[in-house]
Amino acid sequence: MADVVLQLLTHGRADTLPALFESLLAQSDREWTLKVLVNGAADSIREEILEVVDSHRTRLSMTVDVSEENLGFAGGHQWLFERHDASYVLLVNDDVVLAPDYLAQLRRYLDEHPRVAAVSGKLVRPDGRVDSLGLQLSLSGKVSNIAEGEMDGAGTTQPYKVFGVAGTLPMLRREAVVQASHDGRLFDPAFGSYKEDVELAFRLRLEPWDSIIVPTAVAVHHRTFRRSRLHRGVSFYAAAHSYRNHLWNLLTFYSWTDYLRRGWVILPFEFAKFAFLLVAHPRVIPWAFSTTADHWRILMAKRRHFV
Repeated sequence: MADVVLQLLTHGRADTLPALFESLLAQSDREWTLKVLVNGAADSIREEILEVVDSHRTRLSMTVDVSEENLGFAGGHQWLFERHDASYVLLVNDDVVLAPDYLAQLRRYLDEHPRVAAVSGKLVRPDGRVDSLGLQLSLSGKVSNIAEGEMDGAGTTQPYKVFGVAGTLPMLRREAVVQASHDGRLFDPAFGSYKEDVELAFRLRLEPWDSIIVPTAVAVHHRTFRRSRLHRGVSFYAAAHSYRNHLWNLLTFYSWTDYLRRGWVILPFEFAKFAFLLVAHPRVIPWAFSTTADHWRILMAKRRHFV
């Protein structure tokens, strides 16, 4: 049986951790190690997080590290990824609650399907709506969660292939992640947060490795931020990183043939997004372009590897 490490990043809240830890204690599969990174949390929150962690240390096999700097989702998980060599890695949000067989089902699926790189269960919200049934790629290049916001109904119980899996609670095969990379990393830390799961999905698909949803494995995601069509309440950080990282994925993974075939739908979508951000978040555009210029050499190295 392949070894498993759970990577947990926690940053801005401690109130969801007890329910998460209790759901981990209730797992039917307990053959794993939990690695926790307190990722740039403010002093008061860090103390609360460490109190909750300490109260569960004796019952969970875990290690705990603290970063004074917020490394972001991509950077934090890359930092943890470099500090173990487990065959399977489960990325864990601090606001999820796993059904008792969640880990067992995902591990079993990877064990039985050697060409599968990433597997996730069905993610639902506390109100019974779907959070994610996998990632889907549209002709315009937009990537979104399948069925997000819809009421969870009687869908298929059979595993199915998707473009990618959300970064909330996926189990990844290390061999595939390393192979599907130009530098052996899980994530590019420069992504910060947002769209890093999309970048990984592109990489895995191009190798090719499969990404699968096992809908009988269920977890509840107590998401604190939900998308708004008008971007009301969206921080500069979120808007800027989401847009810039989307551009980075287009630059890295789309060939000239892709643009010739689908430019008629990609370009109008990108122009519309550009115009909207100029009005709604005018600082995003210059920041995205300047940081793209700074990262250009790395982006082109990745592009030469994948396209």
